[in-house]
Amino acid sequence: MRSLVRRRQDLAYRQSNIKKKIKSYLIVYGIETPDEYTHWSGNYINWLKMQRLQYKVGDENLSILLEELSMTKKLISITLKSMRNEYKSNSRLKKIIDLLLTIPGIGFITSMTLYSELIEINRFPKLDQLPSFVGLVPSVSSSGEKERTNGLTNRYNSHLRNLIIESAWIAMRIDRLLLCICGF
Repeated sequence: MRSLVRRRQDLAYRQSNIKKKIKSYLIVYGIETPDEYTHWSGNYINWLKMQRLQYKVGDENLSILLEELSMTKKLISITLKSMRNEYKSNSRLKKIIDLLLTIPGIGFITSMTLYSELIEINRFPKLDQLPSFVGLVPSVSSSGEKERTNGLTNRYNSHLRNLIIESAWIAMRIDRLLLCICGF
């Protein structure tokens, strides 16, 4: 499951990078995106396909980038379908994911990532070990009597930390009581 979840995450990063390349490519050729296209919808993709650039090679490169984007979207869809099939067919997994989905800010992908990265929470004998594994602890530098606390540690699980932070922000938007608890 972990490799499948990580594959989906890699594909999502690839999709994001392709979109950035397309946008920067348009900027290089001086093409401004109309205000009506705020998302990567089918209409926006069709508009991109209709663009004719100054050079034929530019048109070919843009069409290659759009094809790469299309293929990546298909791979993400296939990977997500495999994750959902596993969720439906595995009763133990389904039970845990259903519990995680009740937490504000946690969706299907986040819950599958939490499950696949942590698997058994009992493997952390002390409560302090889980935040350390995720990377939600401060970095501390000490020399003799001087101790300096920096930001978050550089050692962390790259598949979890950002996901948990993002989920916390979403949870605070959904459940206003969390804003009060956090002091905002």
